[in-house]
Amino acid sequence: MRSTLAEEVKWHEGLPWPETTHSVIIDLDPVNAAAIFADANSHKEFNPNVLRCEVTRQLSPTEYHLFYKLKVPFPIISTTYTTHNLLETLEDGSYRTSWSFVEAEESRDMSGSVTFTPHDGRTLMTYNNLVVPKNGLAGLFASRAVKEIGETVVTIADYLSSYQNRECPELARRRMSFLSRVDAAGAA
Repeated sequence: MRSTLAEEVKWHEGLPWPETTHSVIIDLDPVNAAAIFADANSHKEFNPNVLRCEVTRQLSPTEYHLFYKLKVPFPIISTTYTTHNLLETLEDGSYRTSWSFVEAEESRDMSGSVTFTPHDGRTLMTYNNLVVPKNGLAGLFASRAVKEIGETVVTIADYLSSYQNRECPELARRRMSFLSRVDAAGAA
């Protein structure tokens, strides 16, 4: 199944790459979608460019550092970065994972979020991302970066939708782990 994608590109003065927001409807309820996305192990499953993804520091049940090693196009081959992640339950029944910069080999800054919102019995997934590359020539590849982010979002959406109407032990484990984390944060 191919997901339909809406894309917004916002340029910020002085930055070589734009901030992008991609929205797509997926066939999985928000809590299950958020639970799968919040599981660091799933990132290698839905993004073929992820070579490694792991929690390196657990700050609270809903706050943690996530280390990534990614395949990237020539001439760099691979790069690593660490983000500070926060899981949130929103008042409208949505779930959000947001991330911000900790450290990176090829970036000066990065931030973003993915939000899973109930929408007519399905889920609206909104993925926002801003990366500020260290290399001044990176602006030459901005359109390629936007295209690749869009492709990644569609891949994530298709992966999440593949769990529709599927109740399996792995999905139940992810959902329970996620809910216990966000419930613990809400009780604090």
